[in-house]
Amino acid sequence: MLANQPNLVKVIMEDNVSFFQSHPTAKETLKEVEGLLQDALKYIGWKELPEDPSGQYAVNFAVINFIHFVLLPLSCAISFDFLGGNLPACFMQLRVLIEQLAKCFFADLNYQDLNLALDKIEHLEAKGRGITRMVTKLNPANETLYKVLSNDWVHLKHLKPIVKIFERGDVQMLVPVPCSENELPEIQELGRAIHIYRFVLADTLQKWKTRVFSRDSV
Repeated sequence: MLANQPNLVKVIMEDNVSFFQSHPTAKETLKEVEGLLQDALKYIGWKELPEDPSGQYAVNFAVINFIHFVLLPLSCAISFDFLGGNLPACFMQLRVLIEQLAKCFFADLNYQDLNLALDKIEHLEAKGRGITRMVTKLNPANETLYKVLSNDWVHLKHLKPIVKIFERGDVQMLVPVPCSENELPEIQELGRAIHIYRFVLADTLQKWKTRVFSRDSV
């Protein structure tokens, strides 16, 4: 249906932007969503690292792969889904960002003797280390956030927040959909979650740069 009404998508997303900007709570979340995307773009052209014209960093480091192939695409997806009113997808994508950041960081940290990023990740996965443990070890700020995102927005036995959104009747199953004041609690929760993640992201990448990366590593 929406495929035959391309202007409808544009109108709904523009209306959502106006709604977000007119409510302080939603406006703060919009800033966090935009900030996450700006973070991703900043790290794509990470000026603190030496230039890499040959693309060798992506071959050697799992974290560089994370930045290019996970952080940037999912930051774009969160931005698009937020403007489109697809709040459940935003929470799910944020959970993936938390997981993959932890996995790639510890792959690079624990297997610095290996030269290929994929080999590092395979060795980490072969060890069978639980992702929850890695996420928590990466940064204490992750622990509660990750559990909430997992229990409320991903695990099938805990879908109450998603069900509550659709039970209200003003949100349809098709996206994009208009946001209203009824969604302000979830919008605020998303903003807080992204704020925490942005802090963890900056802290983790700085630790990675200090503890793992060096000019002699490539």
